[in-house]
Amino acid sequence: MFHRYFPAIGLVWVLAFGSASQSQAAPVATVNFAHPQVVGNAVGFMHGGEPLLSDPVAAAFRVRSAGLSPGIWRGVPREWSLHLADVQLLGARPVFVLSDLWGLPGHWPAVWPFDNLPAYSAWVRRRAAEFGRMIPSGPIWVDIWNEPDTARYWPLARDPHLDRYKVTFLAAEQALRAELGSRVRVLGPSTAGKSSMWTSRLIAFCAAHHCHLDGVAWHIAGGGSRAMSGLARSLHRAHELAAHNGSWRAVLSGKRQFFVTEYTPVAQRFLPGALLSYWAQLERGGAEQAAFAVWGHGRPEDGLLDALLDIWGQPRSTWWASRIYAVGRPARVASATSSPLWPVLGTRHGSYDKREVLLGSWGLRAGRVLLRMRGLPPRRRLRLRLAVLRPVRGLWEAGLTWPRRRTASLLKVDKHGSASRYIFVPGGSVVDILVG
Repeated sequence: MFHRYFPAIGLVWVLAFGSASQSQAAPVATVNFAHPQVVGNAVGFMHGGEPLLSDPVAAAFRVRSAGLSPGIWRGVPREWSLHLADVQLLGARPVFVLSDLWGLPGHWPAVWPFDNLPAYSAWVRRRAAEFGRMIPSGPIWVDIWNEPDTARYWPLARDPHLDRYKVTFLAAEQALRAELGSRVRVLGPSTAGKSSMWTSRLIAFCAAHHCHLDGVAWHIAGGGSRAMSGLARSLHRAHELAAHNGSWRAVLSGKRQFFVTEYTPVAQRFLPGALLSYWAQLERGGAEQAAFAVWGHGRPEDGLLDALLDIWGQPRSTWWASRIYAVGRPARVASATSSPLWPVLGTRHGSYDKREVLLGSWGLRAGRVLLRMRGLPPRRRLRLRLAVLRPVRGLWEAGLTWPRRRTASLLKVDKHGSASRYIFVPGGSVVDILVG
């Protein structure tokens, strides 16, 4: 489908020269190519109705989707959401959002599930039977309710503490397991905010009422840099609770998996550097899977594939950043940064099957970052090749409109296999660095 190189990007200008004594105030990013890491997949999608596209655009959509090796595709088996056969062909895991079949903003039924729990349970069993026919073998992932902590998706005026939501969750979980048995994988709570609080409350309720979760899921589609910067810590806390807290251990079944089923605020979805910030946090926090948030359809800026493509199916710079991330993820290596606002990821086998570093800027602030690399061949001079993936500007067009200017410089590696170089990172951008 795609080769491990990117001719459409070109190797463009980055002035990245200078000794390591130039500035003590610069943020520091470290990559160790000698320390491989096993990480989850931070690229996944939500909705996306490919059958509604024209044939040429649908073909481009399929090719570009496959190039990102998505881990999950969240939605419902409807034309406007996910095309099950294509999602499975990609190797992605379908995640059915049960509440989106019950209703959506502007299209809610006259009653809520808790108004008639027996009728709701019967409805869930019918939907579960449909899922079983669609996926005749293997696990079936179901996200019970989308963002119950928001008035847009749940009647908070009637249920401010989500007590009725928890009863609804229990009814759905029992109905799903009654119909699908051990094949079903239940996710929740998929809240929009205060994820630790709502998750702990749902787990305490489930521990008391004998319901089980196969994965914890929440969203981080707001909160700006503060929420992004704390994502890895929140995930680490959840992993610790799952390992050591009695209620969490009782409620979470089998392999304790953590999902971020929506991420990227609307303002950040056009910034490659912001996407890299989330990917770094998701990987370091131990998220098993994640999916981009959806902020609308039909406008030019919405594009396709959760805004990674323009409305004609052509790749924006954010798609290229996602593609490079996907290629390098299986050979990820250890990395660290002095600030989450200047994210970094490394791989032993990236584009052209070379060592590769992604270095980014969260916001619109540009700056010089000290990149320290370890685990390189000692006493060698290695060539650096750099490309800049800039924020999407023209929302009617694909994002790759910069001049394809090239530069190459030699990196001197010391006897310990270490080398340093200052890299200038434009605001909101990702600098893609090939080493060797």
